[in-house]
Amino acid sequence: HYRSQIRKMRFFQRHHYWLLISEKFFQKHGGKGVFLGRFTGPLRPILPMVCGMFSMPWLKFLAGDFFSAVVW
Repeated sequence: HYRSQIRKMRFFQRHHYWLLISEKFFQKHGGKGVFLGRFTGPLRPILPMVCGMFSMPWLKFLAGDFFSAVVW
């Protein structure tokens, strides 16, 4: 819903590199990026938002999130 407004948020204006790193990570790894991102410190809280920005199907996100929780 807030896809275009996320970049304008105060937090991401100060720490824009976190969003860039998350975007590159998501583009490189796609669906498995959700699984891998849960084990990568700075990406953990930002990756779900990036998946939403890129309109990732929610079932694909949920599958990666579920399996990472099981492994964790």
